[in-house]
Amino acid sequence: MSGNRRYLVVVRAGDDSLHERWLAASERNWDLVVSYGGDDAQIFRRPDVMRIDGKGAKWPALRELLASDAVDWRAYDYVWLTQGDMITTGEDVSRMFDICSGLDLWVAHPALHRDSPTNHTITLHNPAFGLRFVNFVEATAPVFQTRFLGAVLPSLQLNDSGGGLGYLWPRLVDDAGRRCAVIDSVPMQRMRPMHGAVRFEEAPVTAERHDTVQVMAAFQIAEAAEINIGALMRSGERYSLFDDSCDAFMGRILRGMVGVAAGPHALGLVYMAHERARRAGPLAVQTVAPGVVSGDAATRAAPAPSATAVPMASHPTATPVARAAPMPVVAPMPAASPMSAATPMPAAGMRTPGASAGTFEPTVGAGAGPTPDDMESMAALRKLAMSVRRTSLRQPA
Repeated sequence: MSGNRRYLVVVRAGDDSLHERWLAASERNWDLVVSYGGDDAQIFRRPDVMRIDGKGAKWPALRELLASDAVDWRAYDYVWLTQGDMITTGEDVSRMFDICSGLDLWVAHPALHRDSPTNHTITLHNPAFGLRFVNFVEATAPVFQTRFLGAVLPSLQLNDSGGGLGYLWPRLVDDAGRRCAVIDSVPMQRMRPMHGAVRFEEAPVTAERHDTVQVMAAFQIAEAAEINIGALMRSGERYSLFDDSCDAFMGRILRGMVGVAAGPHALGLVYMAHERARRAGPLAVQTVAPGVVSGDAATRAAPAPSATAVPMASHPTATPVARAAPMPVVAPMPAASPMSAATPMPAAGMRTPGASAGTFEPTVGAGAGPTPDDMESMAALRKLAMSVRRTSLRQPA
């Protein structure tokens, strides 16, 4: 691999992975590591690519790779954790990295073409924008600022499915309204079939769904509302949900979703969720409930199982939260890059209207409750949330 490239792609690949198409670019600003889960001893071996073998599901394999010394991923500015079913070009991957670096994003996701399978319409390409600042990033193909990835690395221990991480990561960003985005100017297509786009509350009870409920309960994320906080046009013009551009912003969001959302009713649900967020305001609602990031929150009990609770054991692919290693001290994040004279867009979170901080009533129960090891892991992640927020963009340059 080149010694002067600033960005790293780590792709989880099977025998049918499409990532070799990305390497056709004449020039690229990224190195490639292939996390291979198959049995072919020769596939994907070439001088400019590092192949690392590892069986099992995507997130356990990537977790093991990042925890090992096999790849010096901390030497790069950004790391894209993706999978081999993404159709894109090497040039677009380079553009994605340049956008992330130029805007000092902490975590982002390329917009997905509209025929891509996903349960999260906020991730689908909206042609009205260059990028949108959001409170959710899909765990399919997130790109991380390396320092932020190092800070949230213990979150990969929460489960093996990746469920809930897309809701958690933006809430560990100090200013999601400027640092967490879906990049519409670099749309990509995902090929892997799914069961179709449905609302979170209607999703089948799978291991990922179950794990999402547990993570949301543990971190007291009260609502699975995926909110566009603001946006940046290709021209440089900015929009925000929390200033005078709100009406024009919502109009662009809804027009861009025509053909994606399943009719006027779905568009109405999107509008109502954003209106609730706007009324709550960027300062009135914390991205993580205040008690979650306090030291005494470690002893909080998880929600009691409901009548529809599905025990963890009934999900063969789900595993309990692993014991977390002691949390390292998180070094201060780098100072923000100059952006523009436009009014900064504040961070915002979502909570059910009228709910007190930390309330959460999942439509599917959170299982039989946490074990002592689960509670230790949750406590470590809560300390992580506090440390990331304390050493954030509030630090002087």
